[in-house]
Amino acid sequence: MGEERKGFGVLGCRSFAVGTYVVFYRAIEGGIQVARVVHGSRDLDNL
Repeated sequence: MGEERKGFGVLGCRSFAVGTYVVFYRAIEGGIQVARVVHGSRDLDNL
């Protein structure tokens, strides 16, 4: 689920929009690890 984010330098990083926010996460054993939550108006190419 979510969009794969290869350019962020984190193996398996994905993102998913929730309302006006974007949640960055990766799958781990037994669930997910949330790395960052940012407002969707931010320039995501410069994080």
